[in-house]
Amino acid sequence: MREVSARFEATIANCESVRTFVRQCTQQTALSDEQRHNLLIAVDEHFVNLVEHAFKGQTGAVVTVVCRQDEKQVQVKIIDASAGFDPRNFVIPDVEGVPVDDLTPGGF
Repeated sequence: MREVSARFEATIANCESVRTFVRQCTQQTALSDEQRHNLLIAVDEHFVNLVEHAFKGQTGAVVTVVCRQDEKQVQVKIIDASAGFDPRNFVIPDVEGVPVDDLTPGGF
């Protein structure tokens, strides 16, 4: 399995760079266009959550994105040094019946 990684400063301005990195990592795989699109949405959402909630605009915070892939599978690992997320303090938003394309990025 091939592995590549890159480090990004945790800023909203770097969302496109992270997305481009993951898109390039997945080009030589068997992922369908829909699967690739869904993976990019998940990575984008995770990165935005780190920037907005975990680091809360903190300057100098760095996120490492690791892509492992072969012809049949892709793994994306996002590594950071934030305090973490406690799901016991989370309220699930009501998105019932809302098409995913109508949701604001970072607002799932």
